[in-house]
Amino acid sequence: MGFSVLGAPAGTGMLKLDRALEILRPGISWIVELWTPWQGEPEKTVELETRWARESVMNLIVLRDRQAVSRKC
Repeated sequence: MGFSVLGAPAGTGMLKLDRALEILRPGISWIVELWTPWQGEPEKTVELETRWARESVMNLIVLRDRQAVSRKC
């Protein structure tokens, strides 16, 4: 018996980023761990992790900006 932990870019997995932002105090740093699945060779795995990291950053920027707008309203 066993299990696999597979990640996803921030904003596309099971974690509800909007809800997490509501719960966590302002000013708390977030650590994003991607848990990139093995792609058969190091180069392909690093390539996927790089794409996921970029997508994660973009999703977090959108979330931050959306939250900033909603606080102003």
